[in-house]
Amino acid sequence: MLRDPDDALLRDCLSEQPGAWEAFHARFTPPLSAACRRALARAGRPSGAQETADMLQAVFVHLLEDDLHVLRAYRGESGVLTYLSVVAVNLVWKDRLLRLAPGGGELLADRPAPDANPAARMEAGEARELLGRELGKLPVRARLALTFQAEGASIREVGLALGLSEVAAAQLLSRARASLRQKLEAGGIKEGGG
Repeated sequence: MLRDPDDALLRDCLSEQPGAWEAFHARFTPPLSAACRRALARAGRPSGAQETADMLQAVFVHLLEDDLHVLRAYRGESGVLTYLSVVAVNLVWKDRLLRLAPGGGELLADRPAPDANPAARMEAGEARELLGRELGKLPVRARLALTFQAEGASIREVGLALGLSEVAAAQLLSRARASLRQKLEAGGIKEGGG
């Protein structure tokens, strides 16, 4: 059985083999740069060379944080490149994803205005943190589906991207949103605000 070179490269990085991080960086810079550029553009943010390079740098910094925690969290449910692309897109879309609602509206109220009272700011911050944690617990395919939809993909396009029928993609999205909603409500956060 052939070893997947991306899996092997990831394992080499995690075991701190000499030259592994440099090879990892060289292998994944082009596709992650493209993922960042597309996500920035879809988010309505500047997506020129400098903005893309800045976001790509943020992605690699994120991968190195906490003793490579994000890389150690990879479980092989998808390819390494798919996993890393989700990480990159999620960094770009984090604020957008945190406000997603089941019907495409808002899950959480808009962030409080800077002059809002401190309790409201703290509550909104706690809600975003809880949602961020719960998003991270979803299976890779569910996170991908939510990410693609956040980028403006239709249910049909989500299905095509994940190799699912339109019906299966709609069911996957529905289950993912229901799971998030249930966990948020258990944490004391209701749709449309705390």
